[in-house]
Amino acid sequence: MREALARHDAILRAAVEANGGHVVKTTGDGCHAAFGAALNGVAAALAAQQEIDAASWESLKPGIRVRMGLHTGQAELRAEASARAEKTTRQEAEALYEKEKQHSAQLEEKGKLITSELK
Repeated sequence: MREALARHDAILRAAVEANGGHVVKTTGDGCHAAFGAALNGVAAALAAQQEIDAASWESLKPGIRVRMGLHTGQAELRAEASARAEKTTRQEAEALYEKEKQHSAQLEEKGKLITSELK
């Protein structure tokens, strides 16, 4: 599944970039992208879907299905939205840091157990 997800992500990124867009954020098996014009976003979504449909997904039978959503309105940058996004990003980073600290502590504890069993 990891290989399929990496391939999926590469297809999305290539379609976005080929149509003048920029990947803003990836979220698990999704991505948020921005385009200068809505039509470019539509073209990228169509290209990605066609490429995913045409690809061979040996590890996944019968393949994968995707869906895409598009916002075609004019983007408007507002100070409060920007501050909220910055706060969310900071909170996500802090949560990830805490999760990694916990994981590191768990691995360290497992290492101690294995070491004591080997003695």
